Amino acid sequence: MVREASFDAWTILRPAGFMENLRPPSLWFAGFTSNRLTVVNDLDAIRPWVAVRDIGAAALAALADPGRFHEVVLELAGDEVSLRRAVEILNAVRAEPIELPDSPEQAIAWGVPPELAKSQRRMDTYPAPARPAMAAAFGIATTTFERWARSH
Repeated sequence: MVREASFDAWTILRPAGFMENLRPPSLWFAGFTSNRLTVVNDLDAIRPWVAVRDIGAAALAALADPGRFHEVVLELAGDEVSLRRAVEILNAVRAEPIELPDSPEQAIAWGVPPELAKSQRRMDTYPAPARPAMAAAFGIATTTFERWARSH
């Protein structure tokens, strides 16, 4: 719809998975606030992540220079790490370690909502194409997972 709306300039931002989903309170944690991460994903698949703040920075860049960003579809990521590695990074800076499920069945027993499980499985089937280099090509600085973890 955006492409066909006859705007003078348009940009589409497509953010990867939010780093903030891995910080309670979050739907990704049993009971929203526990230390049990309720994920049915492949824990070792490398996936792109983006800090929410970086989405705002990309939007600001597009608004500040609409001609440069006209007709750009920006797949937005700040880092690429597996869920297992993300939890290792987080556990290095957290007082209470995050637990990963041993299996999708355990995540379901911990209470992963069915719609979230469906969405997570979709991530494994159709991984986001976002890569940090895509934002860097437009001069947009993004946040690495380690830097985000230390600041949150």
